[in-house]
Amino acid sequence: MSEFVAGWPLLLFAPFAIGFALLYRFLAQQELARVVAGAEEPAEWPPVSVVIAVRDEEEAIESCVRSLLALDYPKLEVVVVNDRSTDRTAEILAGLAASDARLVLGSVDTLPHGWLGKNHALWRGTALATGERIVFTDGDVVFQPRTLRRVVRYFEQESLDHFTLLPRTIAHSWAEAATLSLFAALGLSGARVWDVSHPRRSAAVGVGAFSMVRASVYRRAGGHVPLALEVVDDIRLGEWMKGWGRTGVCVGFDEISLRWLPGVSGFIRGTEKNAFAGMFFSVPLAAVAIALPIAVFVLPWFALPFVGATWANVAVGGWLGMHLLFAGLVRRLKFPLSATLGLSLAAVILTTALANAVAKTLWRGGIVWRGRRYPLPQLRVAQRRLRGRIRSRRRRRAAAMARTRTLSSA
Repeated sequence: MSEFVAGWPLLLFAPFAIGFALLYRFLAQQELARVVAGAEEPAEWPPVSVVIAVRDEEEAIESCVRSLLALDYPKLEVVVVNDRSTDRTAEILAGLAASDARLVLGSVDTLPHGWLGKNHALWRGTALATGERIVFTDGDVVFQPRTLRRVVRYFEQESLDHFTLLPRTIAHSWAEAATLSLFAALGLSGARVWDVSHPRRSAAVGVGAFSMVRASVYRRAGGHVPLALEVVDDIRLGEWMKGWGRTGVCVGFDEISLRWLPGVSGFIRGTEKNAFAGMFFSVPLAAVAIALPIAVFVLPWFALPFVGATWANVAVGGWLGMHLLFAGLVRRLKFPLSATLGLSLAAVILTTALANAVAKTLWRGGIVWRGRRYPLPQLRVAQRRLRGRIRSRRRRRAAAMARTRTLSSA
């Protein structure tokens, strides 16, 4: 039995290793600065509106908005929607707007039934936006001045309709760096981020830090209305938009950054809302997502003293190989190499966070966020409805592409 426990992870090593290796290649090849090097600037820069939904962001909103207003983009508009903040957020935004006409302010006083707060505020923000391209970002993200020009060059060069720029997340401790590294490695490889730009593959991705859409296509797709009750709205936006046009993704670790869910305890608390939703509120899927990291990265260490030398050597060799792959990802993700040593600890933290999210969501019968409760049955129905619409839309798009290919070859 002990030999089985020690050898079991080796059966899972191959898919994890392949995923990590493909992700490493993607991170190396798809840096924004690299893919736009040598690309010509558009003959005319399209107007861009950056839309942010904020609530009680007094600590970070000023640095975020100032970094946006400092962008060296010629046709820029920044739309910030204050979603019922109770701190100094509104006061800070008013002060910033008084000194720069490019900053447009909106506000939400009451949340309509059938909406999550952030999704509704973003939708309200797009009603104020006048740009031909719309960027969705969060109130704690800091931009480099050059970022938007680079993104637009790539967006126009590839004729995209949706684009995701992966941000750099800043960690202040060894355990936090290890946790965020494994979270990114599993999340991005699980999403097959390297296949996102392939029009005939289902892979899609989205992040709250930066998603750009072509305004006309986004509005034709219904805007955020189909996503009204989506907890992981950024991911679902990427999935939804892939059925409406071309999508792309680049690495933006040198372009945008944020301090996300500070500390290990902050990570566990901060993922209460999203983690189970990312599993489609499926208990069996969540159970697998909890068991696999423990089986591969944690359990074998406890079995080593009880197995023979041959099994031990094979198992240790496999685990060392996994650590080497993980070390390469850690460096590509801009975390200190020492985070590699925290792989097993990170697996425990991630699974604890997911188990905590599942338990609290089931116990509460829904999600409690920002003082409002969203019943689980309502969220599940909305999610099933959207997944059905995504599948239907992709089938229609695939059929249209097939007809186009047939006509082209005729």
